[in-house]
Amino acid sequence: MPNRDSGLDEALRASADTADDDLKVRLLAEFHHGRALSTLLPLLRSKNDNAARTGAWIASELGKVGKELLPDIRPLLGHHDPIVRFFVLDCILNWASIEAGPTLADAVELIYDVSSAVRWKALRFIASASVGQLDAARSSLGPASIEAGHLEWLISPDARDPVGVSRRLRASDAVTRKYALVAAARLSPVTNEPLIEASRVADPEARQFASDTLSLSVHRA
Repeated sequence: MPNRDSGLDEALRASADTADDDLKVRLLAEFHHGRALSTLLPLLRSKNDNAARTGAWIASELGKVGKELLPDIRPLLGHHDPIVRFFVLDCILNWASIEAGPTLADAVELIYDVSSAVRWKALRFIASASVGQLDAARSSLGPASIEAGHLEWLISPDARDPVGVSRRLRASDAVTRKYALVAAARLSPVTNEPLIEASRVADPEARQFASDTLSLSVHRA
């Protein structure tokens, strides 16, 4: 029987420099074949950025089977490394139930992250989250939160009206435009018209997100 700790030990050693992609894939395969999830914790808790990135990537690829790691993953939404935060958003999307409102709210607020890649991923997170997850985030943010008001709109029937969404894409308020962009993405299984409009706006990040989402929509078709 192979040493079940060898992959993890090798990953921890490799993390001091550049983690090897083949090693990451082999280690992920071990978890899919029954390796105890607790053995991922040394990577997730590592002070070494490469180790934490490896752990976060593996966690993001586990699917629902990694759900018990949610309490250990949540603090990594505030990790100083943007690559870690990027992958952690996938974990929150897959694992957080409607009982995890504060965790979902923290994930939503990464649309203001300092990293453009994390902001993009946070928009994808909101575009992909269930109505229940978004409502749980809204409830946790509280009625006085600007974010809560936008989330309330996003889960309302108004956000499923392409004309209304397009109107909000042209709003003067930047946050309103962000949520309209997310609404456009959520509408893509029905119509791409608001996304096409968003792909032509002045904001380069909004254009990129819209274009990427349109590409994903084509690949799903």
